[in-house]
This record gives sequence, C-alpha cells and structure tokens, in this order.
Amino acid sequence: MYRLPEPTYPHNVQNTLGKWNDHVNVNTHSTYGYFWGLENVGFVVEWDYIYSSRTTVLKITMDRLQYTENDIPKIFDVAPYQDPIEWRSMIPMRFIAGAFGASITWNDATQTQTISLNGRSFYITVGQPLPGGMGTARIVSDRLMVPLRYISEQLGAQVSWDESTRTCIIVY
Repeated sequence: MYRLPEPTYPHNVQNTLGKWNDHVNVNTHSTYGYFWGLENVGFVVEWDYIYSSRTTVLKITMDRLQYTENDIPKIFDVAPYQDPIEWRSMIPMRFIAGAFGASITWNDATQTQTISLNGRSFYITVGQPLPGGMGTARIVSDRLMVPLRYISEQLGAQVSWDESTRTCIIVY
C-alpha cells in the first residue's frame, strides 16, 4: 500500500488528525486518492491511504490500430474488432492487462492465459466460452483476442460504449 508523505492530506481532512470531530466523512476522495478515516468516538486517530486515484482511461475504436491511454495516443499491433457472430468487442489481452498493471502468463500446452491483479487471478482458455455468455477468446495474428467488456470488468474497470463512433471507453 502506498502512503502519501506526511503531512499531505486532502483539503477536506487537513488538520483533523488528533482533533475532536463531531462527524467524519469516512470515505473521502481528493486529487491525491481515496482515504479512509478511523474514528474513536469522534476523535480522529488515523487517516490511511487506501489506493492511488491514478485513473486509467482507455478509448478504443473498433478496427483502428490507434487508441488512447489517458489521452496519450498509442498503437495496437493488432486492431480490436467487433466479432460478427458473438457481437463482442475483441481486444488484444496483453494491451489491456498492461494498461491496468496486471501480470499475465501464457501456457502454450493448454492455450490458457492467467491474469493476476491486486491478489486476484482468473484465466482464459482459447476457444472456451466465458461465463455469462460473454464470448470466447480467439487467437488472431498470434495475439490472444478477448472480449473487452468481460476482461475489463474482471479487472475491476467500468466500460461504456459509444455506438455512433464504435468506441469503447474503459475507466480503471
């Protein structure tokens, strides 16, 4: 867990450590991140940094090699596409996992990729249907292509779709 250097606190909790407070906003967000306050009968005893507010925003347009990560243009080596059979947006697994900081391992014998992030792991096997009818992973141009929504949500991200531009917006 990353801790901010002392005495940097978000503006709305500054100067509350060690002071009486009739009410404490326990879940507080600032530009520095999310904070959690421990309280003891109104006396603030500790503020602990839970996780960084560093947000990753990916904007991915189907059938285009260029995408953006936090408004910085980047390039896929294989373009994402919309699967015409399952109607799922497919994306190269390595790119999305890398953008969120997940680690991935590939087992060539079983055609299975294991994805791990924040102590949670799951796996995807080529050709095997994913839970909830979320599609099937495929190999395209030597890349594992996975259903964008399924992977994003498994990694804890939110996904929205803009039909007019055929663009997925993923916020992690």
